[in-house]
Formats: sequence, structure tokens, C-alpha cells
Amino acid sequence: MDHGQLVDDETVLGMIRERLSLPDAAKGFILDGFPRNIAQAEALQKMLGDLHTPLDSVVLLNLDLGVLFKRLTGRRICQDCGRVFNIYTSPPEGKHQLIQRPDDKEEVIGKRLEVFEAQTKPLIQYYQAAGSLRIVDADADVDTVFKSIEAAVAA
Repeated sequence: MDHGQLVDDETVLGMIRERLSLPDAAKGFILDGFPRNIAQAEALQKMLGDLHTPLDSVVLLNLDLGVLFKRLTGRRICQDCGRVFNIYTSPPEGKHQLIQRPDDKEEVIGKRLEVFEAQTKPLIQYYQAAGSLRIVDADADVDTVFKSIEAAVAA
């Protein structure tokens, strides 16, 4: 992950199956950043069928790649309190010991975006064809995006 690569499908699917089998997931769940490719989407569909759990909707947070790159490379975490900041959009006030996650470095983000284009972007058509894709404009403030996600999931 630190080098922009994806964790292998077998490992990720095993973790998700284990987690979705717990009682608190029976009322619903959100998967963030999964599936990341068609093979994972197909395996997820089979797994959900085995668990008798429908997939209600898939939300795509649509954002210009330049804006996304800036948001990710600007992300910093306070080593002391754990709060997340962005040096471009929400810099910290006061004293914080900021660190950058290894997977937020420019060269790694570039690789992650290449992986997205090659492996994840085809999921847009996959879920459109299934009728479950909801697209949310993510180029807005956090509250607006959150409300848009709520509306998309409720639709």
C-alpha cells in the first residue's frame, strides 16, 4: 500500500467476509474503497449472495483528478492528537506535529491514480449496468458532500 499498490483480492475479500458476518453488519454497512476492480466486484456480488445481503447502492464521489491529487498530497495527520488536516484546504490552528502518510506522497498518489484509471474506473460502467451506481459531486464542502451522499443512498 505504501507504494500505491492494492492488497491482493483474496486477503481483502477474506477480511470483508469476516467483518460482514458480524451481527452489527446485519442492519447495513458501508464499504469505502472496495471493490477496486471488476474481479473484486464479482466476488463481492457472490459473497453478498451467499450472505443473503443485497447491495443497495454504489456511490461514486466524482472529483477532478487535479483536485483529488491536491487533497491527497496535502493531507497531514497530527502525531500527537491524531486529527487530520490539509495544508491547502484546512490547515491546523495552533501547534501540531504534522506527518504525511507514506501513501499520500506525490509519487505514490500518482501510482494510485494510474491504478484507478486501469483497474477501478471500469467499475463505473459495471455498476451503471447493474443500476446501482449513484454519482455525487465531491467538489464541495464536507457538509454538502455528506448531504449529497445521504440523498444518493436514500434514492
